[in-house]
Amino acid sequence: MAEILREETLIRSQAVVARVLAGETLIIPVLDRADLASIYSLDSPGSLIWKLLGSPRTVTQLAMAFAQEYEVEPEMVRRDVADFLDEMMAVGMVEGASCGTSCDAPEDSTPCRTIDTTTHRDTGFADVGWG
Repeated sequence: MAEILREETLIRSQAVVARVLAGETLIIPVLDRADLASIYSLDSPGSLIWKLLGSPRTVTQLAMAFAQEYEVEPEMVRRDVADFLDEMMAVGMVEGASCGTSCDAPEDSTPCRTIDTTTHRDTGFADVGWG
């Protein structure tokens, strides 16, 4: 699994759709891999990250927003946020933001990239439910 770098800019994948149901965010693949066995459920912390990924964000930006929401230090959650994003990338829920006017990553950051979404595995991460 590729580890997300601190300043890599990420965004939601266009290969999935999301709906909020009973306080949980359901993520459903719609392109290439439309497989109802691959419906993902995010609880409140995961849903917050998903909502924030509506626009391009770095791991650092996500960790800071998460820490503010849950009143903890960003350093305490940065690794967890990065691990969660790694899991989301592995199943095709997020991808590198395309470099252009919407990509707000620093110039010296890792180049934006598209993630291979052909892998699927059970992660056991608390915020991802495998359907």
